[in-house]
Amino acid sequence: MTIRYISLAIDNGLFNLNYVQADHENYTKHLGNAVLVHNKAFLDTLREQNKSFASVYAFIYSNRQSYEVDVASAGSYLRFKGSAFSAIETVCHDLGIVFDPFLLADLDNDLTYGTAFNKALAEVKNGNYMFNPDCEDHPTSPFDYDKTALLFAQLQKAAVDAAAQHPGEEIIFDVFDSHHHTLEFTKGFFSEHKHLIPKGMTLNLNHYDGGEPTLYNTIEGEGLVYFNFAKHVKGLLLRPTSSRDEYAKLSIHPEYPKALVDIVAEYFARNPDLYQKEHVPTEVTERVQSVCRELGLDETPFTVSQSLEATEFEAQEGEKEAEKAEETQPDQPAGSIAINAQTGLSNPGRSQHGFYAADEKGEEKAESSNQKQASMRRCILY
Repeated sequence: MTIRYISLAIDNGLFNLNYVQADHENYTKHLGNAVLVHNKAFLDTLREQNKSFASVYAFIYSNRQSYEVDVASAGSYLRFKGSAFSAIETVCHDLGIVFDPFLLADLDNDLTYGTAFNKALAEVKNGNYMFNPDCEDHPTSPFDYDKTALLFAQLQKAAVDAAAQHPGEEIIFDVFDSHHHTLEFTKGFFSEHKHLIPKGMTLNLNHYDGGEPTLYNTIEGEGLVYFNFAKHVKGLLLRPTSSRDEYAKLSIHPEYPKALVDIVAEYFARNPDLYQKEHVPTEVTERVQSVCRELGLDETPFTVSQSLEATEFEAQEGEKEAEKAEETQPDQPAGSIAINAQTGLSNPGRSQHGFYAADEKGEEKAESSNQKQASMRRCILY
């Protein structure tokens, strides 16, 4: 039987306008039932839908992925919101579903999943949240502006958990977000990179801001379950939005065996003299640069390509001029020998001393040569 995951937006979602404008109840609104009262119709809809699923789990679909951000987002006297952590616990208890306390603060600090949430919730419930917040001992995480790293992490964690607890079951993953522009961006990103969604999982993007929830888009997964998803999530978090598309294509895509790319990249990183830009795919070059940074090696040979191309062009022009000069060379006097940089076994113009000419007695007259050697032929490994 199909299982369901629900990822709920907090600010402008569960903490919608009606909730925000309600009395702050001496700054304890987030600890009571206000979140249930001002989302009643929505929660009743979810409750009815959940009857069709064998199991239902929930995540926080919010940038409140650490205690620090949760405190900073609590609101003001007139627009008090409070903590997302206590509110989501209240909602999941009311719906009778399992809350997954996974936060990016755990992942980014290599902590057991649930550590950051449980520690933060203890602060919220002991009264320190509003009047004496101490964020120093709480794990933090990079701010995931577009929430693509967060959603990828949740999709993969759901798939990993399902593989152990519900093997072979299909997964419906419902995201509820309050902003149309965010939903549109998320739709574009995951439609382009369906491999980030495991096969057998359906991602539903829904709009909810306190009114009637509506389905925005549906995307069927085509990818794998990444049991090492934390590594890829960190990779996304380190990159701005503009670079995530490229990272998703090159570093997470199953069509690019990462192990093989890494092997080739490290080979070039350690042997830059064998690197030839025009024969190396762009994705390998980018990975080489990354490997150089990881290994503490110089990445200049893989980024400064114009000077190399200019040198090659200069060498080619030099060869053309030499050939032209040879074609226009006047007839030599009798008894003289023409000296040529290409002299080989068929031309007795080279000795152990270099290039030479014969003197009047016909004896060797050694001269050091500044002639340019023939260009080396290239050898390319595929």
